[in-house]
Amino acid sequence: MNLSRASTDPNKYDLLATIEHEIDEVLGLASSLDSNAGDPLPEDLFRYTSSGNRTFTTNNDDAYFSIDGANLLARFNQDSAGDYGDWWTAGVHQPQVQDAFATAGATPDPGTELIALDVIGYNLVPVPQPAIAGISLSGTQLVLNGTNGLASGTYHVLTSTNLALPLNQWTAVATNRLSASGNFNITATNAVNPNDAERFFTLQLQ
Repeated sequence: MNLSRASTDPNKYDLLATIEHEIDEVLGLASSLDSNAGDPLPEDLFRYTSSGNRTFTTNNDDAYFSIDGANLLARFNQDSAGDYGDWWTAGVHQPQVQDAFATAGATPDPGTELIALDVIGYNLVPVPQPAIAGISLSGTQLVLNGTNGLASGTYHVLTSTNLALPLNQWTAVATNRLSASGNFNITATNAVNPNDAERFFTLQLQ
């Protein structure tokens, strides 16, 4: 296992994601298809085919986690060697915390899993997000420092000269992974144009 995300071995598995996966199952992310219990478990109520019909079968691979049957947030595992309440991992895929089979070297953070916990009955309380505390400039180089709060993940440093623009129109000038505690320093080269009258910066979770 990779015990820390500060330095990861690509041939080992992420301890944090493994613990999060098991806690999610204790909290209720599971399917009664695993135990043949008959009555569906809460997560089973959000199991749909790609065409938007509810499904409670393992006869094919057309099963997705969705809140409304239209927006397919994750594909359910249909391999009997894994849990049917977990996510699909066959072939090329983006590793997620609730994958049925872990991917070596991956460091997934809960995203869809938090939505799943929310819809089965938990109230999600937002954790304190990273905050920029100071900015220093040296030519066109920018250094941001701040506090991580309790959030972790990969963040983009975005910049714009127009504060009114939506974030998808801001420019990414750096990308850094923030841990869940302590302070951070992010350096972005060529982030500043000396001719700008003013420029704004923010952090956005990837």
